[in-house]
Amino acid sequence: PGYGHQYRNDVDTGLCAKCSDNCKDCSQNSTVCTTCNEGYGLLIRNGTETAECDKCPDNCKSCSTDSTSCDECKDGYGFLLKDGQKTGQCQSCPNKCLSCPDDSTKCDKCEE
Repeated sequence: PGYGHQYRNDVDTGLCAKCSDNCKDCSQNSTVCTTCNEGYGLLIRNGTETAECDKCPDNCKSCSTDSTSCDECKDGYGFLLKDGQKTGQCQSCPNKCLSCPDDSTKCDKCEE
């Protein structure tokens, strides 16, 4: 993890402290994560960003802005669509399909 300014009682101590677990960047404040490590996204609780990181859903390659919603799917998975819109969830590509990144039902690269 990275490092950021250490605060005690909302006062900058002038020291550096390690970011929280799974946090890549907390440069302004060691307890406030702004960028999570790969495979993790910012945790949102009751509609509010917590500045903490949580693991992305299974089959997600990244979920940077919301730990419950995929930005990108892992290889062999594509977005589940609802009414033509990405749901933030990934599901496996069709049989014999290597890649279906934009729509889990539409293969763009077949096995050889």
